[in-house]
Amino acid sequence: MTSKRIFICADHGLAIVYFLQTDVVSTLLDAGLEVVLLTDDNLLDKIRRDFGRPGLIVEGLRLDQARRYSSRSAILNNGGWISSSAGASQRMNLETVNNYVNWVQSEASASAQGNFPADQGRVGFDAPFPPGAPDPVVAAAPFHTSIYTDLFERYQPDLVVASTAGWRMDRYLLREAKAHHVKTLQL
Repeated sequence: MTSKRIFICADHGLAIVYFLQTDVVSTLLDAGLEVVLLTDDNLLDKIRRDFGRPGLIVEGLRLDQARRYSSRSAILNNGGWISSSAGASQRMNLETVNNYVNWVQSEASASAQGNFPADQGRVGFDAPFPPGAPDPVVAAAPFHTSIYTDLFERYQPDLVVASTAGWRMDRYLLREAKAHHVKTLQL
């Protein structure tokens, strides 16, 4: 019988600490699951050295590729992405959503700045999404990137775990998970 395999996206320092320096990854490995930890390419050797053990595979998150895609498609990508990621949870506090949109706007390119009034209006209208609303990650499928296709084909994960609901560069991994019909869990 083949072991279940989980992708874990640890795209920033707190996620790395949360997944590796707590019992999350070790508990999964002890239960017989395989974990493919996707993290910053610059940290691969250090993480393999410090946390390596059987069943843990460490791969690069290809953040440079994700950033290039994000900057090239900001005008098309951000409009739907902001309202879908910020409004995706019934539990999301709307003040948090507004702060998040302001943070994204502060980091957006000058060409994308003009989209934000409409995006903020959509967030107010959409968030939280009503029951039965389309899955926002599926709705973003036209922006599929293929950054991680080879990893999905090689490892064939049963689950993708991310530390956000697609608010960071993990959004591209989550979109590809949906495209490959892999379940996702956003913490």
